[in-house]
Amino acid sequence: MLSSLNRKSQKGFNVLELMVAVAITGLTLTLGVPSMSETYADIRVNNTVRQVSKDLVYARTYAISNNTVVTICNLSGSSCTGSWEDGYTIFIDGDASGTFDTANDLKLVENADLAFGELKLSISDSALQYRMNGSVNKEANFTFCPHSEQGKAKGIIINKMGRTKLTEDYDGDGLDEISVTDMDSHISCSAT
Repeated sequence: MLSSLNRKSQKGFNVLELMVAVAITGLTLTLGVPSMSETYADIRVNNTVRQVSKDLVYARTYAISNNTVVTICNLSGSSCTGSWEDGYTIFIDGDASGTFDTANDLKLVENADLAFGELKLSISDSALQYRMNGSVNKEANFTFCPHSEQGKAKGIIINKMGRTKLTEDYDGDGLDEISVTDMDSHISCSAT
């Protein structure tokens, strides 16, 4: 009976078990945090590209539905500057001039939320226009290049009919390609 009184039921952790648990937790965090920041960067890039794509679909739909020309550009005052780093504006361009006339035109979307990257347009024109039938003035590609992760560039392909398609990594090398048939057509953020 005395031996049963001396035995105490053990509750909780001893020091050794606690140290092992803390070490495992520290190791898990050390390995997990870098991959989380990479995942977060991927999410930001994908969200930005999807938002631009949604805005382009909206511009095309608006042009068709309202039988009007819709212009997308980086608007500085009333003219398109061709510099996409500060975002873009989508506006009704009644006279299809590529300039914003405050008396006759209406801004539909203003997106300046490109703080962690740069948007580039593949054509030399300073604006992209959707016509009344939904087609564009020129086939083009938008490329979004994040400042910190140049290898994470994503793109939007706009065909002549104005339809958009997000670029993908077709060959599994971690870089998006513009064409499914040309595996060397990687999206590039280098100066052209």
